[in-house]
Amino acid sequence: MEARALIGVIGDWSSGAGPLYRQLADAISDAIERGDLPPGTRLPAERSLADALPASRGTVVSAFGLLAQSGSVLRRRGSGTTVAGESSTPRPGLAAGVRARQLTGRVLQPGGGIQLGLSVMEDVSALPSAAFDVDRSTVARAGGRHGYAPLGISPLRDRVAELLTARGVPTVVEEVAITLGAQHGIALAAEAVAESGATVAVEDPTYPGAIDVYSRAGLAFAAVRTDGAGPDPASLRRALQRHGGSLVHLAPQCASPTGVVTVSARREEITNALADADAWLVEDAALEFLAPPEQHGYLAADRPERTLVVGSTSKVFWGGLRVGWLRGPRRVIERIGRIRAAHDLGSSIAPQVTALRLLDDLETIAEARREESAARREHLRSRLIAGLPGVSIHESDGGLSLWVSVPDGDALVRSAAKQGLDILPGRVCSVSDEQRDRVRISAWAPLGILDEAAERLALAWAAVGSGD
Repeated sequence: MEARALIGVIGDWSSGAGPLYRQLADAISDAIERGDLPPGTRLPAERSLADALPASRGTVVSAFGLLAQSGSVLRRRGSGTTVAGESSTPRPGLAAGVRARQLTGRVLQPGGGIQLGLSVMEDVSALPSAAFDVDRSTVARAGGRHGYAPLGISPLRDRVAELLTARGVPTVVEEVAITLGAQHGIALAAEAVAESGATVAVEDPTYPGAIDVYSRAGLAFAAVRTDGAGPDPASLRRALQRHGGSLVHLAPQCASPTGVVTVSARREEITNALADADAWLVEDAALEFLAPPEQHGYLAADRPERTLVVGSTSKVFWGGLRVGWLRGPRRVIERIGRIRAAHDLGSSIAPQVTALRLLDDLETIAEARREESAARREHLRSRLIAGLPGVSIHESDGGLSLWVSVPDGDALVRSAAKQGLDILPGRVCSVSDEQRDRVRISAWAPLGILDEAAERLALAWAAVGSGD
């Protein structure tokens, strides 16, 4: 793996007590224990890691030596240093997955200062409080006799079916499974229709959580180029032809991290490319309610028998409301029901009841969220343009973030961290590692916080320019 990818995984490794080499060894050991560096991962060469940290080569050599003594890594002359243990799962997409885990790591270990590295809906004050007042009799009725519902409660599945039907994808309740948000939906989709070692074609850039899921599932990646109009159909065809991809992950309603809605002229070409390859599509619609509704159009409408639609309430209502859904062919939904029964017997009933009530006010809430998100994105955009001369901010149709072009994304992220500001490096969103000149900055924060973030980022920008 590349040195910068390892640094992203181990995080702030040198802030503790004791010799630097021991701190580095402990940080790598922690990453191994939590599964971010699985067995067989080849660590960077000592000199390249020392240059990237920065640290002396002796520090890295001593750290690797400690890890070897503990049995955490194996060191062989001519073969480098690898994480010990045998992996039964092929990991062809490991490098991309390791980079992507910088996002999921932020969920587990949020830092201090201003956090704009996670793109998440944090505010619940605008939601109707009555939706959260769920009494036990209502929960009992929704959950049935024992409360186990691996596919979700029937009223919510019905409501989702109605929602999708109204959006052009005729759906019945047997074609819907309730999930713990979109992230869980992607993981279930991968388990249900993908084989380990297969290739998944994804937009580049794309949602890092999806990269993490597919990497852990043992899938390889094929990058699909994208621009301001959505995924490039020709690039998708090449990816499927060259790599024999049997699975595709796209977000035509509103892509993460770019906020782009795929234009209608491309949808038919994309559908034809998928049909010619007979590929499964995971259609990620998690951000659809944060994009202009008149632009919506599901690829699943033309090929429902080979498409799994991933939806979520978390991006429009609240990140902590872990309720989403999968829409797919009945046989696949039945398979997912068995998977859920084996994993966890289904989601908790009370949050599903809350989500059902909130969906009754979906259009009103979504319109307000879209307007607020657009206003915050524009506010931050104007502040960044004023404070960061030469910065380029990509046009977006929706979402919660800005996708920003800079000379060196990693350098700006490190500099921003010194100013107490967390933003996400663009390469975390890439399976090809070609987004090094990008950063993603969440704009969902009060305007005062965004103003402070812009000031700190201007200082970070100046420091990068001066070489500090």
